[in-house]
Amino acid sequence: MLLNVASGRFRFPVSTVVLRSWVAIAGLSATSALIAYYPRAALLDWAWMHALTLLALFSAWLFNQAKGHWEKYWLAPAGIAALLYTFWFFVTNSDYLFSYDFRSVATAFPGFSKSRYFSDFQSVLLFLAPLAVQRYLSGRRSRVLGWLLVGLFYMLAFVAGSRSILAGQIVAHCLLFLAGGKGYLRQFRMYMLCWGAGFVLYWLIIVLYAPWSVSLGDPGQGRGAPAEASVPVTGVVARYDSSGRGQLVEKSFRLMSSAPWLGIGGRHYGCFMKTDFHDPLNPDNGDAAHPHNAVLQLAVEWGLPVALAVTAGVAWLLIRIGMRIGRDQTEDVRLTLALFGGLLALLAHGMVTGVLNAPVSQMLLVLLLGWSISFASTKHVTLRSRAYASTFCVAVAGLGLGMGWLFVQEASDLILSANSNTGSVSPTWYLAPRFWQQGWLLPLCGGI
Repeated sequence: MLLNVASGRFRFPVSTVVLRSWVAIAGLSATSALIAYYPRAALLDWAWMHALTLLALFSAWLFNQAKGHWEKYWLAPAGIAALLYTFWFFVTNSDYLFSYDFRSVATAFPGFSKSRYFSDFQSVLLFLAPLAVQRYLSGRRSRVLGWLLVGLFYMLAFVAGSRSILAGQIVAHCLLFLAGGKGYLRQFRMYMLCWGAGFVLYWLIIVLYAPWSVSLGDPGQGRGAPAEASVPVTGVVARYDSSGRGQLVEKSFRLMSSAPWLGIGGRHYGCFMKTDFHDPLNPDNGDAAHPHNAVLQLAVEWGLPVALAVTAGVAWLLIRIGMRIGRDQTEDVRLTLALFGGLLALLAHGMVTGVLNAPVSQMLLVLLLGWSISFASTKHVTLRSRAYASTFCVAVAGLGLGMGWLFVQEASDLILSANSNTGSVSPTWYLAPRFWQQGWLLPLCGGI
């Protein structure tokens, strides 16, 4: 990529205004990181986020190079991912689902520490997997097996019992109808049939065959609970509490009022207002390292101007995609609608979960944003000036070297701590993502 930029062959799939806005956002957020209480951690967060932004632009360029060949980049991998994960789930939980010695085992979504993170991953594949069956399976038997697989994959949404998947799907389908109009009705029916098949399979396998199964999202029952304690998925989804998110929002506004313009610094949210790793003003989520809302996270840590600029840019991108879909009457509009639906669902999840922080959802968001930039952009910028091209290459190389240096600094501290693994009892800031007991800046906790 850098070689193409330096030679003047790389065309940024965005306008000059967008590039300049990104530079301005990078400058403001860098200033926020430099004046933070713990600049090293804030700079690492800054470098990581902007590296993801750069990766999204590079993905957009790749999608531009492959115009008309999006299917092989999206549908086949989505179908394979759904197949492999469904197989992985049943293999991992075979003892729990198909053995009566259920008291000594526990269900889990392999590869994810919480069902909500699986729901973020699943929300995108729910739109793409059915299209993969339609496009690639032609024989009667293969199609029956393919639709059975899709039904089992949809069933996992009921097993998870995550309210974020419900909210994300409702938001996505409503906006898809707004963009596609009546042309989306046939595709919507296909998705509803998949949801119906998933619910039937959930009822047959989980409720009837394995009545001891409790929805993994259920906070009130232990995993592997006996039959009389089982709770159907409706008892989990139809909860009216916010799981402490209201307190996280209140805390966010308190922190925003203390530093509205430049924020408190990346990764610093979880270390303010804590005493001995417990926040007295936030008893239900004392160990939360992020506010479970992407916009609030940017506003608190990088400042209101950055949050507003990013929100406006994403809104502009969604409007451009919706307007273009409304004019597109080709057969490929089904794939476009599916990708747009996955992006909308993931963005909706980002308003209630940690999409901006979890590695899998980060990469899905980067790829979908790359596709959306490629799809919506009509202007392209080529850095033909040798001075501009050289400056850009030096900046990107500096970003990479800076991230490497910060990573080495963090890695050197890893040896000093035995509590750096996800799920450890004592919180730590060493190379840890923003999960519950992880991702805090240990020297600051209790000291601010």
